[in-house]
Amino acid sequence: MPDSVRLYRAWRDHSGPLMGYLMRRLPDRDEAHDILSESMLRLVRRIGEVAEGKERAWLFTTARRLLVDRHRDLFHYIHRAENEAGDGPSAIEDLPDEAASVFLDRMIARESTDCLLSQFHKLDPDLAD
Repeated sequence: MPDSVRLYRAWRDHSGPLMGYLMRRLPDRDEAHDILSESMLRLVRRIGEVAEGKERAWLFTTARRLLVDRHRDLFHYIHRAENEAGDGPSAIEDLPDEAASVFLDRMIARESTDCLLSQFHKLDPDLAD
């Protein structure tokens, strides 16, 4: 079967399910679409290496790897920001929006937990039972 037909069928048959898979794993439709597009572009470049009838598995594997790379990059940024948090607001200035959001959520959660624990320790021991 010609590569152009295989590519057309891969898009027609698998782009919807792949987009659904990505939407369940990403907070933003645009990011899901970016990974879908990148997966399809890689298939276009490597269609000759993909066995006929294996396009779906190849696309999902590629998309999953792109997701892993995205998450790895995101947590690299967050880890760096946490290490630089003592530097104040400049620690998050260069972060991508999502990494900054996750970093701030984690900082707020940590501060909330610390606050709750400090208040808990002030309770009357008789009330703790």
